[in-house]
Amino acid sequence: MGGRVLFGRTSGVLSTGLPSLDVCTIGFDPVDEPRSNKPKGPLVFLIASGAHRSRTRRLVWILWLGTLFFGSAPSFSAETNRESGTAVAISTAKKKRIEFLPGLSAGASSRFRFEDKRDFQFGLVGGPANNDEYYLTQLRVNLGWKPIESLAFFVEGQDSRVFGERAINDDAIPNVFADEFDLHQAHVTLSHDVRGVPVALKVGRQKLNLGAQRLLASLEWVNTARVHDAIRLTIGGPERNLEIIGSRLVPVQPNDFNDWDDTGSRYFNSDLHTLYFTDEKLLKDTLLEAYYIVRRESDLNDLTHTLGGRVVTNRAPFDFHVEAAFQTGEYGDQDHLAGMLHLETGYTTDAIPILPKSRFSAAYNFGSGDDDAGDGTHGTFDNLYPLNHAYYGFMDFFGLQNLHNFEFVHSTKIAKKATFRLAYQGFWLAEPQDDAWYNAGLAPFRPATAGGDEYVGSEIDVTLKVPLDLHLATGKLVTLIGYSHFFAGDFVRDSGGGKGADADFVFVQTKVSF
Repeated sequence: MGGRVLFGRTSGVLSTGLPSLDVCTIGFDPVDEPRSNKPKGPLVFLIASGAHRSRTRRLVWILWLGTLFFGSAPSFSAETNRESGTAVAISTAKKKRIEFLPGLSAGASSRFRFEDKRDFQFGLVGGPANNDEYYLTQLRVNLGWKPIESLAFFVEGQDSRVFGERAINDDAIPNVFADEFDLHQAHVTLSHDVRGVPVALKVGRQKLNLGAQRLLASLEWVNTARVHDAIRLTIGGPERNLEIIGSRLVPVQPNDFNDWDDTGSRYFNSDLHTLYFTDEKLLKDTLLEAYYIVRRESDLNDLTHTLGGRVVTNRAPFDFHVEAAFQTGEYGDQDHLAGMLHLETGYTTDAIPILPKSRFSAAYNFGSGDDDAGDGTHGTFDNLYPLNHAYYGFMDFFGLQNLHNFEFVHSTKIAKKATFRLAYQGFWLAEPQDDAWYNAGLAPFRPATAGGDEYVGSEIDVTLKVPLDLHLATGKLVTLIGYSHFFAGDFVRDSGGGKGADADFVFVQTKVSF
């Protein structure tokens, strides 16, 4: 998680380092009483009571207790496989569900995460946001009904909680940390072949994960995740299709039903319309995508048009990725003109005896900035609704705005199923003296700084993902452990608001799904 994000109307400040969680499930609190910042239930109480132990010993207890407690709670989630940071492809495969009556199935998932953030304001004295540690829980329960082959219903509830926090406002609207049991998804899908062409219409509250998710994602890492109220028409099959989507993001109201109430945030109050074309048949071993996205917020005079495309080619052992987008339109009272670029190459090998199935990759990412705030043209790239956490550092200090980013990643399979990932990220601002440093939540983290250096810093992310089949129906337990360190660069010191100290991030997560 990285930095602070100010969203809409709040009672205090909503601090969102985005390495939070995605959440929306039907759930319960171990203790049925009004919310507070005090730990609730036996699990959290036991963890909190061990605060006097060393950090290393406490992490071991957290991992063991979280596995013990949540291992007894069935769970299911359709989230994407990005938490380990794998950058080759995004898994959209559906998990096998528990069918207890013909056409009627159920699923559930339970997730627990501990996060410890140190010097996230780079040594700023006088506020808890510099150092914070807390526990996140997420519980989801869902039902699916398919009475006939061409008709399907799906409903999912979610409960998300945060405990022990100091710098997080869990009553803020919208909220990425907390949402007492609420409707997460509810949609109906009609499907039919029209002259041999598959056609599907999905209507209702649902998740939008398109392409590499650099612009549109359900953001499963945060504790409440993203859902849209949408009408989604898909024409074609998995190898070639066109998606036509009209949608609006649903803001999370932690203590009330999630609806379209005004939040004061341009992104949460925007209508979103999308055309997305995918083709895997035209060229051998190549994925082609083209998209047109419109975001409209009439109260703020926002009307941004995004036209872009993506190409992924796999020529084993190499793979190549290119994505580019151009934007025009209006942003507030200014004309909007911006763009983004992603370039990546990877190499996969089995030739390293002790590291089977290793992948090495290098990538460059660019999001334009505004070179003159007074010229009537807004040049900062509109990052829309992205999955920034998986791409620009797990500490969530950066989004794809006013940014030059270089990334080097090594991931490998160890102990058969476990995945180890080591990543290095370097960050420079495109316009350090004229535009802000934006975090993963799209909010300015540091303002433009006269005389500020371009180099913001670099980050190292180390993660270990260990899946375990429970041999109970379709159950699976996944443990994710991570450590990140940010080396502060000259811009951190030039922009003030801290001593320029390096930052650290530790997390331990367990998730059980059925």
